[in-house]
This record gives sequence, structure tokens and C-alpha cells, in this order.
Amino acid sequence: MPARIILLTGFAPFGAERINPSWEVARRMDGDLIGGLQVKSVRLPVNCAAAARRVNAAIVRYRPRAILGLACAFLFSSLMAVAHALTFPGLFTPAGLFAGQQTTAWLYFLWHGGVSLLVMSYALLAGREGDAGTPRGSARRGILTGAGATLAAVCALMLLTTAGHDLLPVIMKGNSDASAKVVVASLTWLLSVAALPIL
Repeated sequence: MPARIILLTGFAPFGAERINPSWEVARRMDGDLIGGLQVKSVRLPVNCAAAARRVNAAIVRYRPRAILGLACAFLFSSLMAVAHALTFPGLFTPAGLFAGQQTTAWLYFLWHGGVSLLVMSYALLAGREGDAGTPRGSARRGILTGAGATLAAVCALMLLTTAGHDLLPVIMKGNSDASAKVVVASLTWLLSVAALPIL
């Protein structure tokens, strides 16, 4: 059975530089086995569009399924950071855009809890036997499906915390914490702790 694959990227030199330490490290690790995962190093140009094409080509070539779960976690975190910023009181408007009194706090906890769940899904998928096998369907379809599902999840959470604001328990009373916030914060923290042994 072929080894499961982990992609390790490093950037090419840029400007007047002759080497880039990130690529030197990645290059030296190419082919190494780490915890049952075989390292495949990919050199990326210092150009966002070209780097994205190179990463996509590496995903198509090596087919590391678990990377999609981790990519979705990063995309989820980025989109939730934007949603959180839009609703943050005083940043764009005094009360925050689209925000109810609990919106920003709930988005924060859903954001961090969601990232923990997605990282756990990455770790569980990476640990499955046969991860290096060719997944069904194209890499492009998998990427688009993962990105679409992540965007839909963020939109649903944004809708829940804005239009469905009154359906959620009160966790903030003005600038003070309500008693339910301790429960929500503890559960979010426990999700992060639960992810550690899985990784």
C-alpha cells in the first residue's frame, strides 16, 4: 500500500534573493516519512495566482484527501473572521452591521468551535488507511464542493446569529457576560482540547 501523503510547500526566491529558506527546508524533507505520512515537497512561485495553480496541480497529482478538510478549516476561519468584524460594535457602525445584541459574541464562539470541529475532521481523515488512494471524482469538484459547503455553513451561521438572533440563548448583557456564556465558552474550549489528542 502506498504511503499516505502530506504536501509541504516552500516558496521560490524573490527579489534579489538567491535562496528562500522555506523552500530549502521543504526540499530537504521531500520523500521523508513522518508518522506514516510521506512528504511531497512543492516549490511555489512568489505570485498568488501562480502559487494557487501549483498547489492545485499538486493536489491533482498526489491526491491527499485530508488537505481538503484542513483547507476548509482555514477558509471557514477566514470567512468567520470577516463576519465577526462586520458585526463588531463600533467598527463600521455603532451597533455593528446586521448585528443584534448577541450576534458578535455568538459568531466568536461558533467560529472557534467550528474550526476545532474542522481540524478534528482533518485529523481523522488524515489518519484513515488508504488516504493516498485516488478519491472518487475530480480534485476540482472536491475543492469547489468543500469551498461551497464552507461558504454555505458560514452564511447559515451568520443568518442564525442575525435574523435568528432571538432563537439563541442570551450570553451577553450589555458589556457584561451572562451566566450562559460560561457554558458556551467552556464547550468551545473543550472542543479545542478534544482536538489535541486527535491531532
